[in-house]
Amino acid sequence: MTQQKYQPIYEALKAGNNPDERLWEELISHCRCEVRRRIEHYNFAFLANEDDIDRIVHDFVYALAKSINLYDPERATLKTYVNGIIDNMVKNAVKEFNKRKRDKSIEILEYCTVVEGKEDPERQFLIKEEIEELYGIIRQLTSQQYDVVKLRLIDGLSVEETALLLGASTKIVSNRLNKAIERINILKERNNKSIKFKHNN
Repeated sequence: MTQQKYQPIYEALKAGNNPDERLWEELISHCRCEVRRRIEHYNFAFLANEDDIDRIVHDFVYALAKSINLYDPERATLKTYVNGIIDNMVKNAVKEFNKRKRDKSIEILEYCTVVEGKEDPERQFLIKEEIEELYGIIRQLTSQQYDVVKLRLIDGLSVEETALLLGASTKIVSNRLNKAIERINILKERNNKSIKFKHNN
């Protein structure tokens, strides 16, 4: 078959009909293989389980049906269009995973704060104060610096994963992170001096 083998699926969906079952199953199989290939290529091992892959494939089916009217057969084959959707599905799955991980991290952090300060209210207050100070400093970064710090240092992604999500090169990601760390150190030093000045007065 040629690269246009999935074109009948587009024609059927466009007309509001069910596509050929055999061809549809072949497309779903292609989607599943492409999802696995991208997970392996980008080293997203945390998505390499059947539940997450099934969810991505399910989202793909919905996304294809929803966006079929945007597809232009004159500009690309349906297979190329489909691969673009799969790319977005995998990236969205990574974002969702990171959000779940971030939310869980916050829960753990809050739990640790309560546990560590359970018998020592002063200790609990100091932990919360340190956290608030750090987030106050991070909020003073540029949006680009903040994104890199969040993905690399808070969410724990690799340079390659961060570059993929931000649509930047690994070199740019590393440069932004270095500048962000320099900025954080400067802000921490200023903040410490400000605290000392207040205490001395």
